[in-house]
Amino acid sequence: MRYVIFLFLFFAFQSAFAQTPSKQDIQNQMKQAIKELNQQITNLEKQIEEAKKNKEDSETIKGLEDQLALLKKQVIMMGGLNKNISNFSDKTIQAAVAQDTTKGVHKIDSLRINALPKEPLIDTKLSVFVQKTFVSIDKMLPTTQKKYAKELYNKINIDKKSSDASGIAAIQCWLAGSSDMAIWILGKACLDDMSNTDNLSNYASMLSMVGGEHLAIPILQNLEVKFPGNTTILNNMGQAWFGLGELTKAKKYLANALLGFGKHPEANETMCKIQQVEGNITEAIESIKRSIREDYTPEKEAKLKELQGKLEYDDIQFRYPAKAEPLGIEKFMFTIPDYPIEGGATSQTSRMEWDDFRQQAGDVLEKLKEEERTKEKELKAYQDLLLANPKILKPYDNAVYKTSYRKLQLLNEWYTDRFGELSKKMDAARDSVEKWREDMNEAYSALGNNADCEAKKSIATNFVSKSNMLWQQHNAELLSLEKQKLNAEATYALYGTQDRSLYEMLIIKIKQAFLNSLGNLHCEFEVGCIPAEIQKHVGKTLPDFDSVNCQYKTELSIKYKKLDFSKYFSIKVECNKMTTSFDVIYVKGSIEENLANGTNKGTVEIVAKIGSDKQNYGPIELGASVSGSVGIQFMNGNIQDVFVSGKVGVKAGVSGDLNLDISPSANLGSLEGRMSIITGQGSITGKGAFSGISIK
Repeated sequence: MRYVIFLFLFFAFQSAFAQTPSKQDIQNQMKQAIKELNQQITNLEKQIEEAKKNKEDSETIKGLEDQLALLKKQVIMMGGLNKNISNFSDKTIQAAVAQDTTKGVHKIDSLRINALPKEPLIDTKLSVFVQKTFVSIDKMLPTTQKKYAKELYNKINIDKKSSDASGIAAIQCWLAGSSDMAIWILGKACLDDMSNTDNLSNYASMLSMVGGEHLAIPILQNLEVKFPGNTTILNNMGQAWFGLGELTKAKKYLANALLGFGKHPEANETMCKIQQVEGNITEAIESIKRSIREDYTPEKEAKLKELQGKLEYDDIQFRYPAKAEPLGIEKFMFTIPDYPIEGGATSQTSRMEWDDFRQQAGDVLEKLKEEERTKEKELKAYQDLLLANPKILKPYDNAVYKTSYRKLQLLNEWYTDRFGELSKKMDAARDSVEKWREDMNEAYSALGNNADCEAKKSIATNFVSKSNMLWQQHNAELLSLEKQKLNAEATYALYGTQDRSLYEMLIIKIKQAFLNSLGNLHCEFEVGCIPAEIQKHVGKTLPDFDSVNCQYKTELSIKYKKLDFSKYFSIKVECNKMTTSFDVIYVKGSIEENLANGTNKGTVEIVAKIGSDKQNYGPIELGASVSGSVGIQFMNGNIQDVFVSGKVGVKAGVSGDLNLDISPSANLGSLEGRMSIITGQGSITGKGAFSGISIK
């Protein structure tokens, strides 16, 4: 019954009703939805038929068929639900709607909120609070987890204690998926040096992500006094209050974080949820779009769709390296022959040049067909390999691939809209040219058979000048659109395909599309009269396309002088393929036993250490003006992305015990590792592992 109510509410809330909908409203809305789905099914069936006819790749056809099957299931499910909707009472509808509006938002946790300190803790009291928190967590963790955590902590601090090195090791464990070890080591690091505010901030963030929001807030309140206006503290505080269901305070802190950095992806995502509950749907759509613009995820797009918003091509920022002219298309523009604006010999010469130009384009197309046949064999081999071992797709489960693939899809929508508008202009131009051609033929007829050559040439000149000025204008618009689309397509394909054979096949298709556009450019050649024989002319030679290679390569590894982790802990990104290695005995043996499991999401931001006293600066802020930074996005124990902003490189010591080694695509400067965790909205677990801890 609950599942049925959920479906019923889902469709009720897709409507535009400002108030609670009636049963009749819902049934009418569902009938309309079924009608629209049936239309989508019809369109998709035609698309699949066309794809098979054109012998498109099997992956594309399979994707379309999967969509079709899903749509048909939805129609059957909705049809059955619509028959049973009359069984619901109005009271049931109202109660379910009220519950649905707070979906994803926790009920206010008065017990934990009332247990919080009434004012920010001073440093001495915070030290006691962190000590009690550590002890409480230590009692809860499995013995094996504590054993691994202690061994790693002792290895790092074998000669002298280094809270910096311990803090970074804790984040390493967190990124590797060993949340229990991370929290234990970071708690220990905080107790070793309570002045290390980076560790305190990160400890609070981790606690929030495992249901310990009430444990995080006192730490964050202390840091807020020291670093007023710090957007990382403000965001993390807002996320913690959100996890406790205190939306008023959550909104206040998130709003202040957004004042400091309006594009903050995590703050905007959670603000969207609050605005949705408040009924401010327009504002919620804008918030989630701001979050998407800075950091796209399929989950955010699903939220946008839930709000009845639509994702547009320009809504996603593409931050990965790309050449403006990846294939060298611009070079081809300079080989297009001149458009004749005069009849006679000029028009005849131009016709020869255009014929030669089109012949060259045709010759290149023939060569590309040969390449296509070769690539089809390679593509078939990859498809067979994929069927035999689907696990080879695992390295592509990352932000680079997901963002690029989605941009590629949206690009086609963007292009279709603009090409449709341009096609209308082309049709109008064609009508005009045909009208002028009729006028020209009438003028020829009026001259009679004895007209002199110059009179005929004059009529031809009148026609070609008007026609080609129009065609040149519209051809330029077409080529500009094609250039934008194909250059972008080549870039996104580089990151958004899973195998070189797929990419190279798509590049062949792009080249073919462009050459076909060149060969089909409109131009008129009306001679009228030629007084003498014309010598044959040829056009300019077509250039070669440029080759494209991905330059986006980033590697992060951590080395300890006494424990070389670089052999075991590394994150490598090569174009759109990510490989992570966490084969450390401490981490490898502990992940399955995590007590603090749950949904966690966020970003680890790394920047250069400024000076020796971190208290002067506070936790690292997203969007802050620094020489550069390294970001690591994580979700549920999986690395999503490693990205470099600005000129940053890492190959430096931290307290003499720890080396970070980050190798981006260019040779960058040096950096001593400061790391801050920015909590994400998806991290909040509500009744998480540590929600029951009470500190007195």
